Amino acid sequence: LTGKPSIRALRFVARRLGVPVRALAVVGDDPVVEILMARRGGATALAVTTGTTRREDWARQARLHRPHGILGELRDVLSWVAGAEEKRGVGRRSS
Repeated sequence: LTGKPSIRALRFVARRLGVPVRALAVVGDDPVVEILMARRGGATALAVTTGTTRREDWARQARLHRPHGILGELRDVLSWVAGAEEKRGVGRRSS
């Protein structure tokens, strides 16, 4: 049994999915819980502005509590992931 923030939980999820922790994204609205967990664990930290923290508040956070990306809504995660994969060339076919 583990709660958040927990690097142990992050590693557990990565093992279950068969991916490195750096391939995970943690989405949250709390800089001290989800964002800190992602940053300390080596995952991507994505913030949503639908909860406790507003967009303008994220810029004032200490580096360790600042997300890699800010999303207006949870459904924006899909667009963010697609954009990240495109930048890395995931899914491209070589000719």
